[in-house]
This record gives sequence, C-alpha cells and structure tokens, in this order.
Amino acid sequence: MKIHMKIMVKGIVQGVSFRQYTKNKAQELGICGFVQNLSTGDVLIHAEGTRESIQQLVDWCHYGSPRSKVTDV
Repeated sequence: MKIHMKIMVKGIVQGVSFRQYTKNKAQELGICGFVQNLSTGDVLIHAEGTRESIQQLVDWCHYGSPRSKVTDV
C-alpha cells in the first residue's frame, strides 16, 4: 500500500544540491513526488511510496547531500 508524506527539512539545505540528491535517493527507493525550495530556506518534499521506502527517505534526510547541514526533519 502506498502512502503520501510531506517532509520538511531545515538547516543549510539550499544551494548545496539537496534537491538533486533527494531526487536520486527517491528514484533509488521507487518513490514518486517532488522537492521544492521554500522562501524560508527550508526544503519541502512531497513523497509517495511504500511506508518502508518513505521511512528510508526520511532517515536519509537527516544527513542529506554531502554539503548540507540538516538541523531538523
């Protein structure tokens, strides 16, 4: 069964290729959706997939791209 989740990622997550890395990770996990930069400097992820794959994406978001510095998910 597929679920949909909105994931808010805070920290230094813009200008560090976070969206591209998230897209790559989501494709690897078979997740559909999109990622958007917000004017607050945060990133919002709309993800649809299995509960297990979404949880793996959430876990990954705590680390993110190599140059990001995630403070909250």
